[in-house]
Amino acid sequence: MDRVYFELRSTYRFTPDELALIPESRFKKAARYSFEPDRNLCLAAGLLIARLYGRKAEDQFVYNTYGKPYGKDLKPKFFNVSHSGWIAVIVAADREIGVDIEDATRKIPDVAEKIFSDTEMSYYKHAGNKEHAFYKLWTGKESVMKASGKGLALSPSSFSITNALEGHTIFADGKEYELQWDNYRHFIMCKAMLVS
Repeated sequence: MDRVYFELRSTYRFTPDELALIPESRFKKAARYSFEPDRNLCLAAGLLIARLYGRKAEDQFVYNTYGKPYGKDLKPKFFNVSHSGWIAVIVAADREIGVDIEDATRKIPDVAEKIFSDTEMSYYKHAGNKEHAFYKLWTGKESVMKASGKGLALSPSSFSITNALEGHTIFADGKEYELQWDNYRHFIMCKAMLVS
């Protein structure tokens, strides 16, 4: 499986068949979000998981110390979901994987100097399209953080993805990762996989 997108426009309504696939635990997770679009994206992520593994799979996940879920007895064991705007995405593999998707038309947050390395900052500052450059770097970093299984416990400033921009592998937290970007409409998606 490479990746699967789920478009969730503001007018989208889940069908009864789709709702039946989503486990109760996902509805509880979605209820923690304050805004309906965020709740719906959480449900869409749950639907993608259910389509990949089946309805009861999410209730059988095991979690690492940092809270990343794994399909203990499921194939593929490793997966990750992300959502932004009105889109959700899932990726799965036979090795550690992470994914991030971002709406590249959103205003750039003022965090570049805090999270980007010197070479990443140079790439960003010299880019013709600042939004695209920022979100390409950010999705790369976040996908590695998620693939590591540590999430935000792995500081984005502790590694650089500059080599990945040129098609090379990168190292983060003592492990080697390969990154692959994809554009989907005005979204930028990056998946990071542990090199076996």
